[in-house]
Amino acid sequence: MIMKCNVRPYDGNEPYIFFSYCHEDGERIYPIIEQMIDDGYRIWYDDGLRPGDEWPERIGRMLDGCTLCVAALSQKFSESHNCKNELTFAINNQKPLLVIKLEDFPMSMGMRLQLANTQYIEKYRYDSESLFFGKLYSASLIKLEECRNQMEPSVQDETVLSVDEGQEQESSQDFGALNQYAPAPFVIQCSSGRFFEGSCPVSRVGRDPNRCDIYFPENHAIGRHHIDIISEDKQYYIVDKESANHTWVNGKRLDKGGRCEIGTFGEIKIANETLVIAFGESADFFREHKLLVWLQSKATKESQYLQTDTFILGRGHAWSGGVLSEKHISRTHAILRITEKGCMLSDVSSFNQTWVNEQRIPAKEEYLLADKDEIRVGGHGGEYFTVHMKTLEKAAYHKKL
Repeated sequence: MIMKCNVRPYDGNEPYIFFSYCHEDGERIYPIIEQMIDDGYRIWYDDGLRPGDEWPERIGRMLDGCTLCVAALSQKFSESHNCKNELTFAINNQKPLLVIKLEDFPMSMGMRLQLANTQYIEKYRYDSESLFFGKLYSASLIKLEECRNQMEPSVQDETVLSVDEGQEQESSQDFGALNQYAPAPFVIQCSSGRFFEGSCPVSRVGRDPNRCDIYFPENHAIGRHHIDIISEDKQYYIVDKESANHTWVNGKRLDKGGRCEIGTFGEIKIANETLVIAFGESADFFREHKLLVWLQSKATKESQYLQTDTFILGRGHAWSGGVLSEKHISRTHAILRITEKGCMLSDVSSFNQTWVNEQRIPAKEEYLLADKDEIRVGGHGGEYFTVHMKTLEKAAYHKKL
């Protein structure tokens, strides 16, 4: 089964890139197209959704009208009559051409002659996507940038006015009354445990170190400037920056360009990266203990992050915005404590007891939990939780602008 691309071909009157490729290489090509479109480039490609005699005419018109042709070469490309026709058409019509060689394969003498003076990028030689895209975007082709939408200015270019003490800071972005004296965000990457000390009143989060003060350069699913974390009118907000792969705040997806109040603690998902953001006392808790612990309900998949030294598992106690109601659970069933040793669990002489990895723990004795442990509170009809735990360390590549 041939996969499909998740973005639509460009349809407009501005300069665009024509992407020539073999459909059988879609699994390798579509992520490149999706990332380039996310990075602002206008790309037309044959999505294969419009069969019929008129479609070759459409391809010809789009190739004739493009500002730049990018050809993704592979063994399958070299064996495709249609792909070779597109390449020949581009060369004969003197279209600026950039070649991405997907694999090392024997090129025919005719193709080598056609491409003798053409710039190559050999993708298969790059160990990471970030290195490949860095090379691609630095290609010495002015035409490449002509096919890019105007991006928001980088942090260095944005106008930030100095203010007298006691006054609020103004910026070129329309944030309203920014509060530069509010606590800065403390941001934790859940997958690694790395943490970042953000800026105030605005922390910019994304992939591009030239635009953001919290950035993830290896993750190309994240936008160059994906979200802003802002302090405004004594409240905290997440602002989506028109991201292609979306933003979620506490499980709810934001509209493109949307904003959402987060309070002093919340879970943020940008594309496929999950972050925890804390302010004030919640941030101080993580700074002190250098440990992130959360429980995930096996039944609902909801997560509960531990933000205080002591957390009670019991019927009627708060859980991810709701309460636990399982009848087999006592009102105060078990207690979790964050200590110097780590996360400790103890059963409070509950009627139906507490279990870790299906082993009952003695009442009123503390048990040291580990990452991926499974807790059961109550009998066989009780609640199951998976323990997730990350030791926190400061991100090495973080910088404050």
